[in-house]
Amino acid sequence: MQNTDPPPDADKGYTYCFRSNPVYLTPGNSMTRKQDDLRAFVIDVYEEVSRSKDVSFLHSIVNGLGEFETSQTLKLLLGLALLDRNWDAAELCLKVTLAVLGNGTDSDSSAHMWAVISNMNDCPDVLEWLVRYGADIEWRGTSNVTPLMDSASRGLTENVNVLLKCGADVKASTNIDDDNTALHLAAAYGHRAIVETLVKHGADVHHRNCWGKEAMDLAMQNGHEDVVLYLQEQQDDQRKLHSG
Repeated sequence: MQNTDPPPDADKGYTYCFRSNPVYLTPGNSMTRKQDDLRAFVIDVYEEVSRSKDVSFLHSIVNGLGEFETSQTLKLLLGLALLDRNWDAAELCLKVTLAVLGNGTDSDSSAHMWAVISNMNDCPDVLEWLVRYGADIEWRGTSNVTPLMDSASRGLTENVNVLLKCGADVKASTNIDDDNTALHLAAAYGHRAIVETLVKHGADVHHRNCWGKEAMDLAMQNGHEDVVLYLQEQQDDQRKLHSG
């Protein structure tokens, strides 16, 4: 990466050239790009960060970007590093992220940290890394679901196991929406293995959502007979236990 002369109409700006992808950074924190491809830009930045491990380099990049571009760039960088299991680069990206976007609040940093894995499949090692570096395990996004609820609904068995090991609340629900728990979501999508795991960790098989539906009802509604049978057995066993 090299610093080139600014364009003729620039006023004390800088043009960073990554291969064929020039980026003009103005003092006013706005970004004008000859090629409107943020992802290509981020990949090039990521390669340089991985090579140099230079935190000042990354700061110099984001300091020239607008608020939206800064957020997206840092989110994509952290996501690439975690996808590669490049823990050194991930730590550097997170350090800059917290310095620039964290604003000293756990909510802001957790939102950014969980967002980077929203499209990943099972990634237990990444989850453990995020929790170790301070991500709030009960953080809720705009959909009002916790990481455990999200993983349960998507059938991510390894993620569910790690989150429970790290202390995720198995009884938490989407209380301001439909009041579904992770068990409701896993049952609704027919993820029996996850249903069993959640029950073994104390999930309430009798909890009713705001529509009066138990997890078993959602499994039945969606045709997941094996899940229905399992939850029925669990309810019968609990009744016997309490009646005895």
